[in-house]
Amino acid sequence: MSSIKSAFYDIRLPYLSTKELRCQHLDSELIVNGIAAVECGIHTVVDQGSNKRQRKAVDVAFRYFCREFRNQVVPYDRKALSGPDQHRAYLWVDKHEYVWHHHKKVYPVIGACCFHLREYKGELPPDAPGRCYILDWVWFHPYERRRGHFSKASPYFLARFQRLIADGPAGLEMDALLKANGLSVRSAEEKSSAFDQTGKVWSGDDARENLSSQSEML
Repeated sequence: MSSIKSAFYDIRLPYLSTKELRCQHLDSELIVNGIAAVECGIHTVVDQGSNKRQRKAVDVAFRYFCREFRNQVVPYDRKALSGPDQHRAYLWVDKHEYVWHHHKKVYPVIGACCFHLREYKGELPPDAPGRCYILDWVWFHPYERRRGHFSKASPYFLARFQRLIADGPAGLEMDALLKANGLSVRSAEEKSSAFDQTGKVWSGDDARENLSSQSEML
């Protein structure tokens, strides 16, 4: 038993203080078309100009995502937050489960996701640009899944990106995410799924469903 690498199964969440959650250089992105990120459950947005602690928290979530799904290939790496406007990552924290650290409250990061501005060669709605922000990955702590975190954030993401597009999701987490937000689980032949602000869903078979009819899972 001593040879088992028990640390592989450990989840050690990063903690951020209120100050460390601030993203002043991205203040203009926190409210889009009257929809505030914080009201949708998102606590901060992260890019290449964000502080080291924020970028580290995104990296930790991404490493757990890769560990859980056995390092399936996704178009993201640990140095992704390096090019201007190429990535936007988002963090969720639990404001109720804080601890005191050096006389200040710090909050556990319970989830993260990352969008990547890049070319998309698959099937998209007729008016969608080939180069757009695509959802590369999303990860939540197991205790925080099926609590509607991503569903609650969807209005903000739709306002910010106009469409939510996922390209070749790696693992069950992404499939559950798509299904929870009105997208049918795709076959191996289908390459893309997206929905826009009208509530219409686009997938490889041009299926359309209304988001409001879906239950919250993530």
